[in-house]
Amino acid sequence: MGDMAEAVFYREIRQIKQIHQPPKTIIVNTGASQGTLEDLKFPECAGGFSYKDSCQIGSVVSNRFIVWRAYGDVLELEEECLDYNLLGGSLRCQFQGSSVLDSVSIQETRSHVIVLVATIFSVHRLMFPHPARLSQQRSLGLSSNTEHSLPSIFMDGVQCNLSSPSNCANIAISGTTVSSFPYLATAGLTKEDEAMFAMTTRTGSIILVKLPPGGVQGIVMQHELKQSSMIQRLWSGLVPSVVRGSQEEASASLSICVHQVGPDHLIFTLCRDVKLRIWSSKSHECLMTADLLEYIADTARRCTPGSQDHQLRKAVLPGDGALLLAAFLCFSDGCQFEIFQPSRISGQYHLNHITTVHVLPAVLIDFTFTSTQLWSLWYSEQGEPLLECVPFNNAEGALRGSQVFLDAKKPVDVFFGGERDVAETYLEQIFRPGRFTLQAIAKAVTFFRRSALPPDSAIDAGALREQVVAAVDGETKTIQLQEEEEEGDGEEEVLYEAQVEAWKKFYVCCVQYNEVTMKPLGLVVDRDSGLVGIVRKTCVSFLRPCDPLEHFYMRDGNAAVSSADFMQYALANEDPLVCKDLLYLMESMKLFGSLCAKASDLYLNFESQLSAKVSPQAIADEIVMMVLPSLVQHEGQSDQTCLAEAIQGISSLPDAIDALLSVLDLAKGQPGGLDIDLSVVEMTRSHPSNQLLTSVSGVRLLSMCFAQQAETRLAICKDLLLLQTGVLQTGRSYGLSADTLDYLRSESIERTYEMLRAASALKWMSMTAPSGVNSNVLESNLRQLAVLQTSGLVQRTQMNTFGDSLSLAELFIDGIGGTLAHSLLIQNGFISEAEASSWKLVDPMVTIISQILWPISVSFLFNEFLVVKCQYQELLVSVASASGRAERLRWHCAWAARGDGAELCCNVLF
Repeated sequence: MGDMAEAVFYREIRQIKQIHQPPKTIIVNTGASQGTLEDLKFPECAGGFSYKDSCQIGSVVSNRFIVWRAYGDVLELEEECLDYNLLGGSLRCQFQGSSVLDSVSIQETRSHVIVLVATIFSVHRLMFPHPARLSQQRSLGLSSNTEHSLPSIFMDGVQCNLSSPSNCANIAISGTTVSSFPYLATAGLTKEDEAMFAMTTRTGSIILVKLPPGGVQGIVMQHELKQSSMIQRLWSGLVPSVVRGSQEEASASLSICVHQVGPDHLIFTLCRDVKLRIWSSKSHECLMTADLLEYIADTARRCTPGSQDHQLRKAVLPGDGALLLAAFLCFSDGCQFEIFQPSRISGQYHLNHITTVHVLPAVLIDFTFTSTQLWSLWYSEQGEPLLECVPFNNAEGALRGSQVFLDAKKPVDVFFGGERDVAETYLEQIFRPGRFTLQAIAKAVTFFRRSALPPDSAIDAGALREQVVAAVDGETKTIQLQEEEEEGDGEEEVLYEAQVEAWKKFYVCCVQYNEVTMKPLGLVVDRDSGLVGIVRKTCVSFLRPCDPLEHFYMRDGNAAVSSADFMQYALANEDPLVCKDLLYLMESMKLFGSLCAKASDLYLNFESQLSAKVSPQAIADEIVMMVLPSLVQHEGQSDQTCLAEAIQGISSLPDAIDALLSVLDLAKGQPGGLDIDLSVVEMTRSHPSNQLLTSVSGVRLLSMCFAQQAETRLAICKDLLLLQTGVLQTGRSYGLSADTLDYLRSESIERTYEMLRAASALKWMSMTAPSGVNSNVLESNLRQLAVLQTSGLVQRTQMNTFGDSLSLAELFIDGIGGTLAHSLLIQNGFISEAEASSWKLVDPMVTIISQILWPISVSFLFNEFLVVKCQYQELLVSVASASGRAERLRWHCAWAARGDGAELCCNVLF
């Protein structure tokens, strides 16, 4: 991997689903009792699978994957696609009374997708039709579908006899103690389509089970693999198990995986004695035992087992198909990853050590790796989820970590702007697009009302809103009665305080339940497309590379970044001196912003104040006035010293600010350059990539990326304004010249206002839900607008629906915005017909969408879109707040000039 790839930072996108398809449920009889399930507990686990041709443009498996979650005796399967909406994509399998073991295996053949499941009592093969096979049936008219939708492989349930001896088998367990039951498993398909399961017990044995090929009558074979000494065999043969007890063997496997080598399947086990053993499923012999302590420095000091079990994963190199193994080793004084490549020399297996990755103290949830990257998911010492990515080079073993920014917890405080009603303010925050899942809100209602709501498949956002109001009203009355009895204050004051307390309590409850529904369970990585996802309790969140602004603004202050890093992203200027000044400027902004956050709550409520129509300069002045005393009183402290050093390190502050403002301006100072010609849509309509990222999940992914980047731009503009305001107040102490201060006062701050307003408008688009419109009203509006001489937007507008949690930006992307972005990507050469990796297209596509929506532009596409979608109130806010009165009148005149009908429409609106 090159240097540029090593420097990439990542940011999480949570895919919160508000409309859920009810899952199909199948019940599998394993012959186990419910009592056994209660005796043997296993933690929740999750994983995923991606199709072989997920990068093939135009393929039905493009950007398509499967995630699974297991808890107790339940296995949940869910198929997702970023390009097509899948019908019937959820399946729930209950293996009665038998806990599902970790590491569910999903295999792909030409005609089927096969899910191999092991429980503590049984093994199962679930067969589903391959998407390509379903696509053939669709083309022949043999399956039902709607436009832009495809049937999921789970739509018709399992396509095999679950009770057939060829698809399931009970495990013969030697012993009655808990240690005799399997607790780890791995599985795979042989070249003969046999399903092979390898399960380990705490006694050190491996149970090997083979099912005959699917649909073929055959014999289920079971063998026990165990390496033991003569004394152990005599002890086991002469002394009953009741007397021996359930002592765990040192050779007991803590992690297991399987890999096919020629006609044999090799079983790799990482054991309690820190030895890696390789077993042959063909000869049932142990082929190699390697002590991993030999690869660890100071072995005498690091032999004490830690609080977590050792774990093992495998990866296959592209091209030659060579195998890599990654071992997570946990000891009392530290944890680390060791990466190896097994090899066979003269008939003997050996381990070639690739590299060592040391990690900080934390609790490992899951990890996976590719030929170039190691991904690990953790809980920190504070209980916060963390994700780390360490790129490595197989040849040199050079390591350079990449920062990963997971979605932060939601704030528990809500700002009240102006004279807004308490209920209105909280409802807006609770039902803001992407803020909470409907399940979390429903659980909060259940907690308040002490009564159950319908299952999540029946939750309706409108009805839930009414339930929330009723629940909080009931709590308000209870609090009001208590306060009147205790304090006896005025009725109105007591009612207001009771409302605030009840709504705050409900909001905090939503935050807590939302964190529960967002619990991370595992990782899924598509090694071909680069897709990386975190499987959470109720959704899948994706990781995307940060854009250049995010990369340099959000990075940890301790991360080493040089001016060469700036230049490789070509942010604004190839002059190394300007790039160096940009680094110092961003560092100064972040330091001053942190000081403002400590000194005033207004810093965190800056956006809310803007929404309340407060002047940005008035907000900045008030915040800075609260910061300045601390700068004077604590002049020698580290933050202030670092701030002074960063500002003084800028050789030309005006040039650095100009460069940053040029990066922030999506029009690059030329609003006319963003004028959109809709005819480009017709020119690229037949391109096979037009379906990329057009499903509900794909559109939501784009809209969330847009929201995150808009939020980052707004944060940068805010900190830049505050820094300039602070410098104007204390500029002399930093050695700045009078000319520099005059430039800031007369020109720079005005341009910053402009960027701040534009970024605020983008954030507003991403966080504002559209007004509900009846479909008949929408169709009538389209017919009336069709007679106007407009830009052709009406003719190209899809009848996309208003979802429960759509934002205005998401509605736009789902319609003409996404179509236009695809066309511009194709026209500008971003999309190659040979490659369809969504993750390489997300950043340029979101940039194009942001440019289309950028308020400082001669294009009026978004405002016209609002008219077409009957979003008249939102139109007034968009035109008035983003660009002021002059821009509003300019838009009015330009659009009205297109015809008498358009002029009449504008007169009605304004």
